[in-house]
Formats: sequence, C-alpha cells, structure tokens
Amino acid sequence: MENLELSLSSLAIISRHVDKSHHELSQYLAKQIWSQQDRQCILGCLAQLLLEKDYTLLIARHLRPLVLDLLERNAARVRAGGRINHDLHERLCVALSKLLGIHPDVQAFAARYFAAAPPVFQRLSFSSEESAAVQYGPRRMKLRDLMAATLRFLHSDGAKFRVLWDWSPCVSQLLTSDVMVRGSTAHCLSLVSRMTDNQKTIFLRKVLSNDEIMHMKIKALEETQQLEVEKALVLANQGSVMWRQEKANKYTRGQVVSEDLSQSVVAVCGVVLPRTSPRQTDQVNPKDLVLVDSTCRNLRRLALAVASQKAVLLEGPIGCGKTALVEFMAAVTGHTKASEMLKVQLGDQTDSKTDSKVTHLTDVCAHQMLLGMYRCTDIPGKFVWQPGTLTQAVSQGHWILLEDIDHAPLDVISVLLPLMENRKMYYSGGTWYRPQASHAALLDKYWTKVPVGNMTREELKKVLTTRYPGLTVVADRLLDIYCQLTGERHEDPDPARPGSPGPVEGPGVAAPVQPRTAEDKTSALEGRALSLRDLLKWCERISSNFDSSSSATAQRVFQEALDCFTAMLSRSDSRLRMAEVIGSKLNISKEKPGISLEELEVSVGRVTLARKQSPLVQMAVYKPVDHKLILLPLREAFEDLFSQTYSRKQNLTFLGHVQTCFRGKRWHDLLKLMDHVCKSALTKELQEKSNAALLQEQWELLAVRLSQTQQQIRACDTAMVFAFVEVTMETTQHPTPPVPASHDFSNMYGTLAQAVKKGEWILLDEINLAAPETLECLSGLLEGTAGSLVLLDRGDTEPLVRHPDFRLFACMNPATDVGKRNLPLGIRNRFTELYMEELENEGDLRILVTDYLKGLNPHRNITQGIISFYLAIRKEACSRLVDGTGHRPHYSLRTLCRALKYVALNPCHNMQRSLFLTQLDRSSHPQPIPEPSGRTCVPLEGYWVSQGELEPALDPTYILTDSVKLNLRDLVRVVSAGSHPVLIQGETSVGKTSLIRWLALATGNQCVRINNHEHTDIQEYIGCYSSDDRGKLLFKEGVLIDAMRKGYWIILDELNLAPTDVLEALNRLLDDNRELFVTETQEVIKAHPRFMLFATQNPPGLYGGRKVLSRAFRNRFVELHFDELPSNELEIILHQRCSLPPSYCSKLVRVMQELQSLRRGSSVFAGKHGFITLRDLFRWADRYRLEQQTDDSRDWLQHLADDGPFIDSIAGVPEEFRHVVWTQGMRRLAVLMW
Repeated sequence: MENLELSLSSLAIISRHVDKSHHELSQYLAKQIWSQQDRQCILGCLAQLLLEKDYTLLIARHLRPLVLDLLERNAARVRAGGRINHDLHERLCVALSKLLGIHPDVQAFAARYFAAAPPVFQRLSFSSEESAAVQYGPRRMKLRDLMAATLRFLHSDGAKFRVLWDWSPCVSQLLTSDVMVRGSTAHCLSLVSRMTDNQKTIFLRKVLSNDEIMHMKIKALEETQQLEVEKALVLANQGSVMWRQEKANKYTRGQVVSEDLSQSVVAVCGVVLPRTSPRQTDQVNPKDLVLVDSTCRNLRRLALAVASQKAVLLEGPIGCGKTALVEFMAAVTGHTKASEMLKVQLGDQTDSKTDSKVTHLTDVCAHQMLLGMYRCTDIPGKFVWQPGTLTQAVSQGHWILLEDIDHAPLDVISVLLPLMENRKMYYSGGTWYRPQASHAALLDKYWTKVPVGNMTREELKKVLTTRYPGLTVVADRLLDIYCQLTGERHEDPDPARPGSPGPVEGPGVAAPVQPRTAEDKTSALEGRALSLRDLLKWCERISSNFDSSSSATAQRVFQEALDCFTAMLSRSDSRLRMAEVIGSKLNISKEKPGISLEELEVSVGRVTLARKQSPLVQMAVYKPVDHKLILLPLREAFEDLFSQTYSRKQNLTFLGHVQTCFRGKRWHDLLKLMDHVCKSALTKELQEKSNAALLQEQWELLAVRLSQTQQQIRACDTAMVFAFVEVTMETTQHPTPPVPASHDFSNMYGTLAQAVKKGEWILLDEINLAAPETLECLSGLLEGTAGSLVLLDRGDTEPLVRHPDFRLFACMNPATDVGKRNLPLGIRNRFTELYMEELENEGDLRILVTDYLKGLNPHRNITQGIISFYLAIRKEACSRLVDGTGHRPHYSLRTLCRALKYVALNPCHNMQRSLFLTQLDRSSHPQPIPEPSGRTCVPLEGYWVSQGELEPALDPTYILTDSVKLNLRDLVRVVSAGSHPVLIQGETSVGKTSLIRWLALATGNQCVRINNHEHTDIQEYIGCYSSDDRGKLLFKEGVLIDAMRKGYWIILDELNLAPTDVLEALNRLLDDNRELFVTETQEVIKAHPRFMLFATQNPPGLYGGRKVLSRAFRNRFVELHFDELPSNELEIILHQRCSLPPSYCSKLVRVMQELQSLRRGSSVFAGKHGFITLRDLFRWADRYRLEQQTDDSRDWLQHLADDGPFIDSIAGVPEEFRHVVWTQGMRRLAVLMW
C-alpha cells in the first residue's frame, strides 16, 4: 500500500479560486484527520471541479498526478445507471480537449472513452423529443465550447476521429450566426474532408469574413500561448503530490491511499496509470516483487515513461531484475493474461519476421514469425494468415517485451524504427553492455532509457527476509557469503536519500554505465557471472524445511551453495578456493555424498528423486506426418470413452475390428466405425447413464474431433502436390522414416512441448551446438519454476501449462574445443551449472573397473594395473604421445569403458589376453583366438569378423602388400572387437576406402558409400520427401537409415569436408547405444547388429576445405592412421595390377617421387601431392595395360612419357590450333580428355 500526499497549499489555492457554491472542499481542509469517507468526498469534489471549464486547468496544474483518477471518476458518473448523462458527457469532453496537450495520459484515456461514448457534438443529432428529455445542469455547456473541443480532438488525432464520428450533423452549423461556432465547424470540416491549404482558404472565405478569419487566428494564437504557459506551470508544481510507502493504518490530513483511487487506475510509486481491468480489492503483489528503495525508484522511472506513451529501454546487468520490473508493471496495470504481455527473445539470428519461441526453423522460415506469415492448417492445401508477435501487440494494444534488443539484427531494427517514430510500441528490454557493432544504436534517440543497477546489501537483506521469512536469522551470514563471492558490486553507489525518485532520461540521452571494478571480475566465473538470480535460487533451495537449530542444516546450506556458486567452475583449484570461502563462513568440512539406488527412487546425498525416463528434445512445428500419428490419440480417446459408456467385455469383437482397421491403415473404415458409435451414443444410449451429462459433453467433443479428422483425411486425398512440397521445403529439416501412406501437414506437439505438459524430463545434449534461435526460445522456459513456452506458429497466445514434475537438463562440452561456443550469458545464467570433471580418482575408477568386470572376478592387482595404465596413458598423452597425424591423442572415460566392455566379453577365454588385445597393438599373442559362439564369422588375420548376408569373396585385383596387410590387421582387430565406429585418416590414395570395401566383400557384408562435401545436408544421410505419380508425398529413406535397418556397412568418405552441424547430428548414432532419433515421427531407429560405420578423411591443413574435427566428436570413433605406401610396394602394385613391366614401374614411381619433391619444396596449395597422386599414377599405368600391344617395335617407354598427365609437351598439334598458347593446365586437360 502506498500514500499519495497532497500538498495542502495547492488544495488551499484551489479552494480560494473556486466560488462559494463549491464550499465542500474548504470544509474538509479544515479537518485535522481525514477518514476514508472524507478522502472519497475530496476526490469526488475535485472530479466535479475538473468538469468546470473555468477550473479544469487549475486542477490539472496543481494535481497533475491525480488527473487520470479524476477523469475515470467522471467517466463512471457519465455512464452511471446504464445511460449516458449528456450534460456530464459534454463537460467531460470539453475538459478532455483542454488537457490534451498538458497531460500525456489524456490522449489514451480519450481513445478508450470515445470507443463507447457518443461524439462531442451529439446534441446536434438529437430530435426535439430527445433534446427535451436531456436534463442539463444550471450551467449548460455552450455549443461554441463543444465545437472548439471538437477541433482540438481533430488536431490531436485526426485519423482516428475522422472515421469514428459521423460529421453530417455539423454541416448545418456553417449557417449559424455565432462566429465561433461557424469558424470551429468550418475548420473541423476542412480537416475531415482533408482539404489542401488552398482549398481550405477558399472554403473559409466562403463561410467567414476576413475580420472573422483574423479573429479566429488571434483566438487560436492566444490558446496556444495559454497552453505553453500551463505546461510551464505544471512543471513548476512537481511537488504538489508526493508519494511514500505507508505501513501504518492511521492517516493524517493531506494523504490519500492507493485504495481510495478509482478501480480503473492504479498508483505505481506515485504515478497513476490506467488499468485494463478493474482492480480487485484483495489484490496482492502479483509477481512477488519486494519493493525496496532501488526497486521503487526504478518502478517510478518506468511508470513515468509508460505514462508518457514512449518506448522504454531498461539497461542493466544480467539478473538485476529488468524483466521482473516490466512483468510487475504489466500485472499491476491489468495485463495479466499471457496474450496481453508478449515476450520476444531477440538474438543475432532473429529475423524481422521471426519469433525466438519457435525452434528448428530455417532462417527463411523463421523470418516470418515477428510480423506474420501464412501457415498451413490440419487440412492439407489450406493456409491461413497467422499474425506475428509484433503485429498482434500493435493491432490489439498489447504490451511487448523485446529482450536483448542490443543483439537484434538490422532487419528487426528496420521494422522497429517506423513503429517507434509513431510511438506505438510500449516496452523493450535490453542488457547492460552493448556490443560495439550493435544495430540497436539506430534506436537510441527514440528510447526513454531507464538504468537498472544492482541492489545494495541492505536491500538484498530486505528481499531475503521478505521472501523467505524462515531465513531471517541467517540472512546476514548468507549475504556475507554472496557478497564475498561477487565483490563490491552490491555496495551503495548512491549517497542520495533512500526513496529518491531520481531523474528519468529522455529520448536520446545515454544511460549512465557503471564502470566495472576489479572486484567485479571475481564473479566472472569463466564466462558466467553470479547474479541475484543465483542468490534467490540458493535461498529457494534451503528455505524448504529450514531448521536453524539442526546440526545438519549447515551442511545442507553448504552443499546447496556449492551447486549454485561453484559447480560451474572447470578448475578444481578454483572450486576448492571458493568452497573454502563458503565453508569458512559455515564451519563446514569436505564430505562425499552417498548414493542409494532402489526400484522406485534414487537418493544422492540429500536429494531423493523418483526414477523416470528422459527423452530427447523437439519443439512443436508444422511438418508432414503419417496419418497414424493423428489417428492414434483419437483412437485411444475413443476406446477410453467407449469403455466408460459400454461394456468392454461384451464388445471385444467390435474393439478388435477397430484394432484391425488401425493396424491395416484402413483409415476411412476406422473413422466410419467410430462415427457410427458416436452418433448412436449421442442419440439414445446415454439416457440411462447416471453421469449422462458428463458423457454427453465428452461424446460431443469427440464428434467434433472426428469431423475434423474426416475432413483432414479427405482433403489429403485430393490436395495439390505443390502445397505439400512448398511447406516441406520450409519446415522439414530432419526427415522421417518411410511410410507407405500419404502424409499431411499437422502441428504436432514435439517432445519438449509434450514433456512440459506431462511432467517428463528433457535432456538437451550438446546444447552449445544448437542454433542461436533455438537457444533463445528456452529463455521463458528457464525463468523459474513457472516458466513455459508459447507455440506461436500454431497461433497460440497462451503458454503451455507446465507440469510441476517437468525438469530440463542440458549437456555441453567446454568452448575450448573445435566448433564449440559459449552459451549466451542471458541463457547460461538461468541454469544451475555443474562442471563434470574427468574421472581420475583411483577410488572411483576402481568402482568402475570392478563393476564392468564383475563377471570375471579380477584380482586386485589386475584392477590396479588397469587403473595405473589408464592414468599413466592420460598423463603421457598430455606431454609426449602423438597419434599418426602428429596430434595429441585423447583418452577419455568412453575409451576406458569401451575397452572394459570388450574385456568383459572375454573373447580369448583369458582375461589378461583379452585385456591386452584392447590396446590395438600390432603385436599380439601367437595363440589363436577362439571362434565366437552364436554367430557366423569369417577368420581374417587371426581374428573373427561377423559374416553378412552375402557370400564371402576375395577381390583378385586387390594387392595385399606388407603395409596393406598391417593396415588390414589393424582394421580387422577393430571390427572384430565390436561395432564401434571407425575413423581412418591418411594421405590421399593410400587405400583407406578400398581396404574397407575389400574387407566387406571378404566377409559377405553389403557396403555403401557417401561422399561428403562442403554443402552436405543431413537429408543426404537420412532421406527426404518427394511425391509419387499420384501426388502423394512420401518419404524416401536415405542411405544411412537403409544401412542401419539392413545391417550394411557404410563409409562416410571425406568426413572432415562435411559441415559441423551435420556431423554433430550423428552423435547419438556414434555412441554405444547406436540409435538415430527421427524428430518428425518421434521414432528411434536402432542399428542392426551387423551395422558398421566407417569414416575416412585426409589430414586437415594440407588439403583444401578439410577442417579439424572436434575432440569430443573424434573420441566417439576408434581412430586408425594409414601411412604412405613404400616405393617398392608401389612398384609391386603397379606390376601386378596394371601388368606393367617392373622396369617401367620403377620409372613411373621415380617420376612421381621427383614431382612430389618439387612440390614439397614450394608447398603453397596442396602439399607434396599438388602435382601427382597415387590415383594419377594408377591411371597413367592403366594406359599401358589398355593399349593394344600389336606392334613389337613400338617404344612403349616413349608411349608412357607421351601419356603422362604432367608432361609439358603435346605432340602433333593441328595447324588450326598452333596459335593457342598451351599453358600447363590446358596441356593437362587435353591429355586427360584424350
């Protein structure tokens, strides 16, 4: 509750100026204490005085903050009894017209009032009977005052009132004898008819004489001068009404409490604002906002900016409460519905037609969400216009909050510029530090800026004790910990008195930015700063069942502090240092939590949770779907309602028929069955039921769903092909598995939306690889325990109802790896962040190894040896070890677990030997490995490889030299050890792909291949939609899905040429669960047991376009490196494969080596292979094999020289081409074509 303290001197001035007929005001001023009835009478008396044209400006001059309340009181009086009081209506219109240029709220009030009220000149359209029925007061408003007021309204907003009112009754006033009425009417009609200056001059000369025109101009000039004087007087009387928060219930003379005001207004820190809905008497703080001094100052600045009808920019650090201030202001002014307060999270990738609440959209599709777009409906081929968030807010008068406006791209700014010039947008949020290249600088001159800083320590204490009364006794100690972690950020920077309202910056004035101190840097915890949000999160956790007398409370407070303040740090020494700071304040020592797993719950330390499943994430989006996904929930609803109405046992045959139609995809028959039962239930069967009314309502709802589904299915059979293709191009990014039936476009709830509604748990894996617009959509969902989503592409304006059990988790690798980036600070700060260290503790590793090998019962020495080897190899990898490409290898927990998983199978029937084989060394025990049982295998190089469906065969043209056999042995060892993905890296033409294909042929496995390039799309792996000959949209499987289903081997050639986002989409497939999640159908495809994934690539750096793969991505593969083949083996391959004489083979190899040496000396573009590769060498040798060797006297060595791709001379150039200058490139092209 707050008090508006009226200046008694101002009230005395008003009392002296009014005549004796209004003596009530002076009577109340004589009282020492005002009761509630007295205060209401005083406000009523002032409202009456406001309608007197002689006192209107006087009241507005001395009581400006109360003008809106007085206007609302008069508007209620005008409509009292359900009829318009025309006398009060005319007085109110005249008063409004005089206040238009003085009070900023009057313009908006007039727009609301005249939406349901007659025009100012309503008396002109009265008949004689209606005029006689109107009762006027003793001082009836003159017609000249009404027409002058009408002219003022036209000047203020001519476009609105020109259309709102019927101006035909005013034409008759052009003939009246009153000069002022005639002149005002003429000016009004000239504005209504949009006359030009020349036309207006001619028109006025026909209605008025020259003296009368001059008289009108003088009157207009005097009114303008009076208006300027009144503006100055209003500014000079800023102290006429003060405000303060009042805790006592006794009020002295001169105070008006907020409850005394009209139900249509609300006082916000001394500023009276209109409400969109009447204020409730039992209304409490709608957003649980604690009104400390700085919050009140910020709210007052914000309220003044709102009252001025200008766009507002709130600037401040992350977590200082900018969004909370706007939400509080929206709530107290009646914008309580989600549709009345729209939020848009802007970002670098947000387009002028995008809304960040929609995910998985391309830039072209997302470009349509801020302003609007045509979207498809459940009926194929039908499109409707869906206004965007900004369009809805502007057209319906809602408030819009643009968060992170400083990150908005230029096209969003270009949309906002004309909007802000016309002062049609209300709110916008921003952040404290603006990027140097921010396009938001173009909007600087249009903002009313409100700086929002951090709270002081005393204010923080008041917030904690107010929101969490149970923590009052420990509030100081909690703040000691928080302030020590955040530095001097919460010291009081303003020596001014508490509660001082402070100035509000005008448009174009830069907001003061507090310099960052050295202590501030202590909270910059590796890209994530501590904020008030973290403090409140900590207090929220510990406030539940807080007992200051319990000895375990301090331990619980300490553990929660570690989670909220230190768990995000990657360095253990930093975490330990901060933990010591916290522990020193709480007298806590280090303790390891216990873990307990039971059938229905799991306990980790102080936390006990129910055991649930966690799906992957996807938002709702329009996409092609199978009819099965639409009819499945409809069939389930039908069967559930059928069981409530009829006996299930007596109708098993009918229900079985329903199941048969569904499984056979006989959709029309299924809908006929359900429709028949629905009509039958609605006609007669429900009359005998006790709950007939409830069943009647449920069957009627089901009938509506059935009708919509039937229409959808029928339209799908006849829809035009281009309608499907057009939407598919925009919305389908992750194709679905094939289905034989046609598809239609439907907005299905994705996994994330379903989880929010059903209370499931969601895991966002590799969250820092997600597109910025996808991340920005999560901001509302992360805002506390009540945050949710608004699916605007469905046309929704209300957020999803969030289930209390819903939980959201996210995982990411640090931004120190290739392709990984930090999360935006606004998103990251909303998470409770935990950093997971590498498992290096020997005790934890012992538990892990023992659990994996529990079936083998290993000796303690073996377990310790595994742990020591793992720790030693990790240490060596950081200092000395390098792989075949010269990079440091990465041994992670995944590497260890894969090795232990293989050892647990004990393929050698000897644990030590099985463990030895996992090291992938080329030397191994001479004893043969026993053949695995339960599957057919092919023996190769001492190992057993699973046989495919084909008959094993050996390629006679493939030459197995010593080096090739060593590579083959490594590859066979990996393949025989399991189904882990294999990455082979080596120079070009060393036989990476050919060796995999040879092994697949030798083991009877079907092998397919995908060649990656810089523009590879995920659809090339999974598949895409296309229409059949009847125009049905069908999904055609990609090579990858086909191989997963059938157990083929697949080779991803040139892996490091593919885009990073495409590669990271394969993460789940590369994990040990070997699954691929198809987002459109929510289907998880599990790989066939024989499925194997191979990838090949050239070393990055030496070859154009090749990039370094991230360490996390590479760690999912078993990596092999193939070295170059020795020259003697190249000669053997040329001789046996190309039937080239050994002497010729030596010469060709020598030429290749000399060319490579030449390129190596000037490595500019492609390393030593810039002139010639092994493929060129084999192609060169094949020319000898393919040539018809009929002439024994032919110089074959010269023939080889002539055919060489890089030989500088071209013999036998025709005469007509002798003028051509044969460059090296042209010579090569000519030889290759020949």
